[in-house]
Amino acid sequence: MPHDVFVSYSSQDKAIADAACATLEGRRVRCWMAPRDLLPGAEYGEALVNAISACRVVVLVFSAHANQSPQVRREIERAVSKGKIIVPLRIQDVLPSGAMEYCLSNTHWLDALTPPMEAHLKRLADSVRALLGVQAKGEQSSGDRPVSPSHPELATYASLGPSDEPPDGQGAEPALTGCSTGDDGSQIAPILAAEEFLRTGSPWALRGMRVGQFGRMRTVEPSEIDAFVGFQKQVAEFVGTPRTGRPLSIAVFGPPGAGLRYGVSEAARSVAPVRRVFLDVTQFGQPGDLAEAFRQVRDLALQGDVPLVFFQDFDTPLSGEHLGWLRHFLCPMRDGRFREGVGDHPIGQAILVFLTGTSCSYAEFADRGGDSTGRAEFARVKGPEFLSLLHGHIDLKGPNPTASDDRRFVIRRALLLRAMFELMPAARGLFDSTRTLRIDEGVLRAMLRVAHYRHGARSMEAILRMCRLAGRSGFTVEDLPDRAQLEMHVDGENFLFLAARERFTSDPESENELVEELAGRIRESCRHQRESKSGAWADASPDVFGARWSVDAAADIPAKMRSIGCEVRPVPPGRAPLTPDITDEEIEFLARKEHERCCREWTRDGWCQGDRYDPILLVTPYLVEFERLPAAIQDFFRKTALDIPAGLAFCGWEIHRLQEPPCPTEQMIERLARLIHAQYVEIRKARGDGPVNDPTLVGFVDLPEDLRMTHRDQACAILRTLRQAGYVLSPIPKGQTPQVREFTRGEVELIARLEHDRWKWERRLQGWRYKAGEEDSPNKTTSHLVSYDHLPDPVKEYTRQKVRRIPPLMEKAGYELRKLATPGSSASND
Repeated sequence: MPHDVFVSYSSQDKAIADAACATLEGRRVRCWMAPRDLLPGAEYGEALVNAISACRVVVLVFSAHANQSPQVRREIERAVSKGKIIVPLRIQDVLPSGAMEYCLSNTHWLDALTPPMEAHLKRLADSVRALLGVQAKGEQSSGDRPVSPSHPELATYASLGPSDEPPDGQGAEPALTGCSTGDDGSQIAPILAAEEFLRTGSPWALRGMRVGQFGRMRTVEPSEIDAFVGFQKQVAEFVGTPRTGRPLSIAVFGPPGAGLRYGVSEAARSVAPVRRVFLDVTQFGQPGDLAEAFRQVRDLALQGDVPLVFFQDFDTPLSGEHLGWLRHFLCPMRDGRFREGVGDHPIGQAILVFLTGTSCSYAEFADRGGDSTGRAEFARVKGPEFLSLLHGHIDLKGPNPTASDDRRFVIRRALLLRAMFELMPAARGLFDSTRTLRIDEGVLRAMLRVAHYRHGARSMEAILRMCRLAGRSGFTVEDLPDRAQLEMHVDGENFLFLAARERFTSDPESENELVEELAGRIRESCRHQRESKSGAWADASPDVFGARWSVDAAADIPAKMRSIGCEVRPVPPGRAPLTPDITDEEIEFLARKEHERCCREWTRDGWCQGDRYDPILLVTPYLVEFERLPAAIQDFFRKTALDIPAGLAFCGWEIHRLQEPPCPTEQMIERLARLIHAQYVEIRKARGDGPVNDPTLVGFVDLPEDLRMTHRDQACAILRTLRQAGYVLSPIPKGQTPQVREFTRGEVELIARLEHDRWKWERRLQGWRYKAGEEDSPNKTTSHLVSYDHLPDPVKEYTRQKVRRIPPLMEKAGYELRKLATPGSSASND
């Protein structure tokens, strides 16, 4: 049976599981439950694995029984391994333990601890339906935040955009087809949201963003949403109040291929029954042609239709006169009449939409008269009068970046591409049964990240039509047209360069320069390791991990970062690189991934396994599983992974999570940064230090900007660490005392470990290295760049003291610590 949801539960919770299943299926969500849906004679384990693989969401009825159930644990482990969204419905006040805690540590809960259970099951159904994108036509969102998936790239609370289903467009209220706000403060990298939406088409991918849906057209640009909502209201009122006076006049601006006509058409048709009329002004030879066009509009109005008239390229010249057509639009816009022969005639009820051919925005069009000469010319062609008769305007950004800091262009592209794929008959075979688009990572990356589409959305559609998609069950790089054909619409070299692999940039020349610089840093790290190691390193030829290896390892950094849910980006001017929050487990994963890459290349080049390195016979002792490598070589791969953030920082790049926790306000960060510095100064002065021997013991405003940024980064890290420990901040209610004024011993130990991890990354970014013995500040060496367990007891206690000062620091800032319902650790609460 096809299904969307797999229900996992302990047999002792079957009554609630049955109720949850019935509630979901009553809301048209297809469920799979054992033993109900097991076919006679089917092998039990195989049937469960197949059911989990086929579902989109796993609903876990979580209780003490489920927590201890080996069967439930195996089901959840299978779901996590397959990247399924997990929705835990907690029916008892217990916390996950063991393997269950590992699987659910990044997943938020729906608590069903208090009666009535029916209310909790309704919330469950609303959340699951939102995740699946099956909101009913005309049905309002419940407003409940859906449970996040357990996939590390997507784990966050989020709220969704509008329904997947386009409105029917027959008299619906603008509020039903306008915008939906989903903003829990979470930060989702635009490229991650774009990739997810292009693949799935689900509003879940756009969580945390304000989404506007107008017919089949979606946008996440706030200015576009507001403009379309206003336009819909105008259209609804205009059509709902029959009149024969002035038409409704709207101007739409944007770069070529921005989808101006499509957006306006969808927005208007979703609120009123209009008849579209497309008129290309560039095809008019004289004003009489315009009169003929208006006569056709009048005829439609007399038939009872409401014409939606598009004047494409209304700003085209007339007989060589710049903006010469504007004066001929004034009478129809002002009086609702047009002149033909010796008389004038009423147009009737019509909506006039003026589409630009030369201006990317209303401001650009209106500013044509910037200087005195321009103002005089603009006035001569009746530009100001034309603007005064407009009832509104819409600016659309289109699929290309509009500025250097425009990061949402990839989402605009994803929205357009998804619509194009869904409307292309040749692409029908690319979708699976869940409407997921089977598209190669390289194709997806190139389509979303290519620097510029020469003709906007028209180029995107043209490239898709040039691809070999008919009869295909997946879209691969081999289906793309050749470079010469691509050059018509994009930089072909740039496009294919991106399609080949994950990159730092879309420019091959810049990429090569950066990779060479990073490779130099890797070779320098390798030299340091050789000087401090013996044994296996003594037997390793410099050629094993030499120049070619360092270049390949550097080029592979973007792909490695994506594999752990991170992305690399240039550091913005004026601040230091962010301190990464890469875990020890992720470092181990990166080390193994780099060894796997080396083994693939050695195998490809004809190398084989042997006891000694021999470049003549192409023999290497390292073509084995990671666990069989000598300890020194394993450590080399780990150290190479550890050095990635510092190497990137040296080159002006940084690492950030594609999925960040809720972002604190700038005011909160600034306040905490100042308090952190004040606390530091107070402690140091209590020891007898002063500005003479420590120039940082001054006021916050007197610090260099890089040190102020360090304190801000530390404030962000504290908040991130608190969340990992299961805490969030909220303002202290007036007249009340904070709920948590000190941490338990177990929490102190947990947060101290997390803080030490942060401190290690901060030191590595500053160029510090491990060396046994006393700390050497001039040479930036310290023996404390080790795991927390290997720290001397006095250093551990110093870190614990820093942690114990966090609650009073937050209280001083006006915030209290509140415990999350979901644990972030298994630390003891002694």
